[in-house]
Amino acid sequence: MKRSRRSTTPRVLTAVLSLVILATAARAQNLKFKFTTVMVKGAQDTHLWAVNNSSALVGWYVDKSGTRHGLLLVNGKATNIDDPNGTNTICYAINSSGAIVGSYLDSNSLYAAFLYQNGSFTQIGPSGGTQPQATGINDNGDIVGVYCDSSCSAGHEHGFLF
Repeated sequence: MKRSRRSTTPRVLTAVLSLVILATAARAQNLKFKFTTVMVKGAQDTHLWAVNNSSALVGWYVDKSGTRHGLLLVNGKATNIDDPNGTNTICYAINSSGAIVGSYLDSNSLYAAFLYQNGSFTQIGPSGGTQPQATGINDNGDIVGVYCDSSCSAGHEHGFLF
């Protein structure tokens, strides 16, 4: 009796796939992770949110008075990234070019979103929206985040792409 190609093809594919899965699982057991605690000197808390391909880290820290400060950490050197238009800056993301996005509290204690690039802050966010927070940026400069359309307390939050 002549076997058709169809009956052996699924068996061969299954065997190959099984070998790939077993090989991957065997290598996964050899993975080792090293965790490093990062603390800004003199800070109560240090929070890291993102890392780019150059290992630059962004986040924020809380100083002894309880104020948040945006944080850029490059090769162990911490730099404040505090938006001059408000207080309590939070840096959420950084791309490969070093552009940073985040938010801060404005003079009315409402969130405002920013882009920090080449040493300058630019306020961003959808027109007509309130309390924007920029939470991500890619290498093309596309920024994502969240904003409120009327009242944040009523749960009217939406995502945005800028």
